Amino acid sequence: MEEQVKGKIYDARQLKRLLPYAWPYRWTVLLSLVLLTAQTLAQVVTPMLTRVAIDKYIVKKVDGFDGVLSLLNPWLPTEVWPGLAFLSAIFAAMLDDRIDVIATDHAPHTLEEKNNPYFKAPSGGPLVQHS
Repeated sequence: MEEQVKGKIYDARQLKRLLPYAWPYRWTVLLSLVLLTAQTLAQVVTPMLTRVAIDKYIVKKVDGFDGVLSLLNPWLPTEVWPGLAFLSAIFAAMLDDRIDVIATDHAPHTLEEKNNPYFKAPSGGPLVQHS
């Protein structure tokens, strides 16, 4: 069943009529937009920061561990700019409907299971609760 569009998505006339009422609240609206942008960026960057924290700081503190503690599938770069580009591409694909669903599997693995070579270690990151 196909949905029918009832009116325009964006109507400049309606917005123009509402502006005089919103004008006294312009600084509140601006602050809200800035904070919304910051919160959105924080949500996008959080999985990458978790990966960097695990790979660069937590893994070094586990003595005698030769396996792969953090193996994300798909791969998430540990470098900042390639990681942001990767996450931005996923976000853009969601916005233009190339990606319909993002799913996650919260299946914890023990240290013994993760203590395998790269291609035999199960994917997933410890304490990763972001999707």
